[in-house]
Amino acid sequence: MASFIIVDRVGKGSRIPEIAAQVGATVIQMSMSYWMRLLARELERQTGYRHELSAIPDEQMEEYLRDKLAEVPVGMFITSGAERKRDA
Repeated sequence: MASFIIVDRVGKGSRIPEIAAQVGATVIQMSMSYWMRLLARELERQTGYRHELSAIPDEQMEEYLRDKLAEVPVGMFITSGAERKRDA
C-alpha cells in the first residue's frame, strides 16, 4: 500500500520527510512546480497506476492543465448564501 503526505511546504528543519520515510510514505510539496506530475509518477512507481500527467513535459504542462481544468464544472460547487439557507 502506498501512502502520500501532501503538504503546502515542508519548513526548514522539519522532521516530516524523516518521519514519512520511517513509515514508507512519500511527501509531496504543493509549493513545487508541477507537483501533480510528481504525484502521478509516485503513484505509478508505487502502485502501477499510470496517468497521462506523468509524461507531460514542462513546456506542455500549463496548456494541459488549462485544458483539463476548463472541463471541470466549477459552477456545481458554488452556491450562494441564500441557497444554503433555503436548503437548511
